[in-house]
Amino acid sequence: MFARLSNRKFSHVLLKRTDNQAIELAKYAKNFLDHGKPSEETLERTKLFHTDAIICGVSALALRTNAPSVLKNEALQYQIKGSGLSSVQKGYSRCLGSKGLTITEKAICSVSAAVREWDSNGTVFGYRDGHGIKF
Repeated sequence: MFARLSNRKFSHVLLKRTDNQAIELAKYAKNFLDHGKPSEETLERTKLFHTDAIICGVSALALRTNAPSVLKNEALQYQIKGSGLSSVQKGYSRCLGSKGLTITEKAICSVSAAVREWDSNGTVFGYRDGHGIKF
């Protein structure tokens, strides 16, 4: 359950065991963003989490961990020949550490596996007041 963080109606959500978590989290995020610009503190925290995730992903790939390496190699099998850093094409993206473009879905799987391999940021989807956890 998401802890109550404010008086906004989207400040907490209880996901049922039968809910599709990805869809429900996406609805939560959309609802949050529909209510105005996030605070500077929220944006700064997001930058920190993003930076941490990318460092974890690059490290996991550099150390050739299994799942990220397998998924990156698979993604690169769909790479557009001759694409480089200056290339941009709709429907294509880059894997971490790759100059070439590949199918976006494959790049997403590759990057997701890499950044989650170490998960050093200790992602928390909520907290309870009074337990000493501060953001």
